[in-house]
Amino acid sequence: MPKNASFISKSRLVAVRIYYGTNFIDCFAEIGFFVYQIRLPIIILGYHVIMHQRN
Repeated sequence: MPKNASFISKSRLVAVRIYYGTNFIDCFAEIGFFVYQIRLPIIILGYHVIMHQRN
């Protein structure tokens, strides 16, 4: 696959989001941010546990 294939797919995603409207984008962003807030502490805790187990 060419290197610009991922860029083309990303630009298609952006175009689809713009086409479907801003309400869909806002809802998707809120869900993504909520999931990110849940995942971040878990990732940090897991990283600390792994680092302490190695030492």
